[in-house]
Amino acid sequence: MNTINLTQSSKENMDLLYAQAHLYNRIKRFSNINFIISIIVPIMLSITAAVLKSKAGIPQEKISAYLGMYGLIVLTLNVVLNGYISSERKKAATIQEMYDCNVLRVKWNDLKVGKEISRDTVFRAASYYLNRPKKAIKRFGNEGWYVNKKYAAPQHVMALLCHGKNFGWDISLRQKLNALYVCGMSVSFISLILYAVYMDAKLNDLLFYVVFTLPLLRYFLIQFLDNRKSRDRSQKLKEYIDKEISNIKVSGIIDDNALNYKLRTIQDEIFVHRSSSPSVPNYIHLKMKKNNEEVYNDYFDENLRVMNIK
Repeated sequence: MNTINLTQSSKENMDLLYAQAHLYNRIKRFSNINFIISIIVPIMLSITAAVLKSKAGIPQEKISAYLGMYGLIVLTLNVVLNGYISSERKKAATIQEMYDCNVLRVKWNDLKVGKEISRDTVFRAASYYLNRPKKAIKRFGNEGWYVNKKYAAPQHVMALLCHGKNFGWDISLRQKLNALYVCGMSVSFISLILYAVYMDAKLNDLLFYVVFTLPLLRYFLIQFLDNRKSRDRSQKLKEYIDKEISNIKVSGIIDDNALNYKLRTIQDEIFVHRSSSPSVPNYIHLKMKKNNEEVYNDYFDENLRVMNIK
C-alpha cells in the first residue's frame, strides 16, 4: 500500500509545489529579459543603424561606437542575469526534490543535492499561489502532482511509475518546444533574406545586417540543441524506468531493497536534469496539460493492470 495520493496534497507539500513553480516562473521572466536585451534590441538597433546610415548619412564608425558601448553593457548584464538564473534554478530543483522525497518516500541525498531549502524561503515563494487560489487550482488542481486517485500498489512501484510520468511528461513538452525552435530559426533566416532583397542590399550591406541578425539564429540554435540534449536525457531515463517496470511485470517479483536503491539513483538524475535543463514556457505546459493527464492516467492504470495490482 502507498501513501502518495494522501501526502502529495498535504499543506506542506502543496506549498513546495507552489514554491518551485513560482521560482521557475521568475527564472522564465529573467530569461525573457535576457533574450530581449541580448537578441531583440540588437536586431532593432541594427535596423535603425541601417536606416540612419543610408537615409541620414551618419558615418558607420559613429554607429559602431554606440553599438559597441551597448554590447559592453549587455555583456555585463548577461553575466549578472545568468548567475542569478543558475542560482534560482538550483533552488527550484531542490524544492522539487523536497516534494519528491516527501511524497515518494525517497531518502534525501545530502551529497548530491545539499541542504534542504528553509521553510521561510519556501513560504515566501509559495505565497504567490497561496494568495491566488484560482491560478493555483488552474495550474495544479487540488490533488497535487502525481496521481488523481488512490492506488493499492506498493510504495516503491508507484514511485517508479511516478518517475516514469515525470520523464514522459518532460519529453512531450520538449518535443513541442523543439518544433517551435525549428520554426523560429526558419522564420529568422527567411526574414533576413527578404529584408536584404527589400533593401536591395549589396554584399557589404548584407554582411552588416547579418552581423546583428545572426545572434537571433544563434540563440534559437543553442536553445534547440540544449533542449534536444535535455529531451534525450529524459528519454534515456524513461527507457530505464520502463525496463524496470517491464521486469516487474515479467517476474512478478517486487524487491523493495533493490527498488529503493534504484529510486534514489533515478532521483539523483532527476535533480541534475532539473537544475541544468532549460525551462519550458508555461503556455506549452497549459496547452498540453489535459492531454498529458489523460496519457498518464492510462499509464498508471494499464501498468498496474498488467501487474495485477488495482
